[in-house]
Amino acid sequence: MADKSEQTEQPTPKRLEDARNKGNVMKSREVNTTFGLIAIFIYLSFNIEKIGNTVEGNMVYFLSNASSIQLTKAGAINVLYGLLYSVFYAILPVILIIFLASVASNIAQIGFLLTFEPLIPDFGKISPISGIQRFFSFQSVNELLKSLVKFFVVVLVAYFSVIGYLHKLYTLQYATAEADIIFIMQLISKVFFNIIAVMVVLSVIDYFIQKWQHTKSLMMSKQEVKDEMRQYEGNPQVKGKLRKMQREISRRKILKEVKNAHVVITNPTHFAVALKYENKKHKAPVVVAKGADEMAFLIKKIAAAHDIPIIENKYIARSLYEICEPGDFIPDTLYKAVAEILAHLYSTNLKFKKIWSMNTNG
Repeated sequence: MADKSEQTEQPTPKRLEDARNKGNVMKSREVNTTFGLIAIFIYLSFNIEKIGNTVEGNMVYFLSNASSIQLTKAGAINVLYGLLYSVFYAILPVILIIFLASVASNIAQIGFLLTFEPLIPDFGKISPISGIQRFFSFQSVNELLKSLVKFFVVVLVAYFSVIGYLHKLYTLQYATAEADIIFIMQLISKVFFNIIAVMVVLSVIDYFIQKWQHTKSLMMSKQEVKDEMRQYEGNPQVKGKLRKMQREISRRKILKEVKNAHVVITNPTHFAVALKYENKKHKAPVVVAKGADEMAFLIKKIAAAHDIPIIENKYIARSLYEICEPGDFIPDTLYKAVAEILAHLYSTNLKFKKIWSMNTNG
C-alpha cells in the first residue's frame, strides 16, 4: 500500500469499480434521512385526517363500551387487538414508507448494487485494539460531530418555528377541542416542514463532503496507476478490444482517404492501393491507402461508389503494397509505370481528366 502522501492521483475507473464490487461506495446518511422525512411528510399530509378519524373512532368505541367489556381473558384480548389495530394502522404505513424511502435514496445515490462481500466476516476487526482505534478514528469523531450539529440545528429550527406561537398556545384553554387540534396539527406541520427544509440543505452539503472523502480514500500513487495500466493492457480481452478499435479507426481513415484518391491499382483480388498525385504539392504520386483481402475489397468498393478509376496490375499493386505505407511517395523504380497508368487514364477517362485538372491546377 502506498504512503498517503504519495497518493496524488485520481482513482481510475477500475479502482472505483473494484471498490464498488466490495461494497465500498459513496453514501450520505443525511440524504437517506431527508428522503424518509419527505416521504413521511407527504404521506401524513394526505392521510393524517383519515388516521385521526380511525384512532378517534376506536377510542370512542372503547370508552363508550367500557362498562360492557367483560374483564375476562377473551375480553382483554379483544381490547388488546383493537388497540394494536389502531396503533398498527397509524404506524405500519410509516414504517413501510421509511423502508421504501431508504431503498430509493440508496439507489439514487449509488444505483442498484448487490454484493455479499461486506457480509464476509473480517476477523481483523474483532481485535479489541482495532475496535478502540476505529472508535477514536477521524471518521467516528466526524460522524459524532455531525450528529451533534444536526441535533442542535433541528432543535433550533423547532424552537424558532414555535416561539412565535407561544402566546397563542396559552389561549388554547379557551378554545374548543376541535380548534385546539387543528392549531396543534398546523403548528406541527410547520415545524416538520422547516426541519425538512434545513435537512435538505444539510444533506446536500453532506453528500458532497462524503463524495470528496470517498474519492480521497481511493486516491492512488503514480506507481499504482502505472501498475494498473500494465495489468490492464496485459489482459487478453482488453488487447482484443484495442485491436478491434484500431481496426475500426484504420477502416474509417481508409474511408476518408480513398474518397480523395485519383486511382486504385489492384491485384485484382488480394491487394488494392489507392494513389493521389497533385503536381503542385507532391514530387511523386502518394499512397493514401492500401489493403489486403477484405480491406482491398473495401477500398475497391469505396472507389467504385465515388467513380474513382480501378486499374488491375498485379506487379504494381503487390510492389506498392509491400514497399509503401500510407503517406509514402511511390519508389522511383515504379514511377514510370505509374505515370503511364495516369497518362492513359488522362487520355481515355473524361471524368478522371476533369478531376485531375481540378486537383493539379486548382
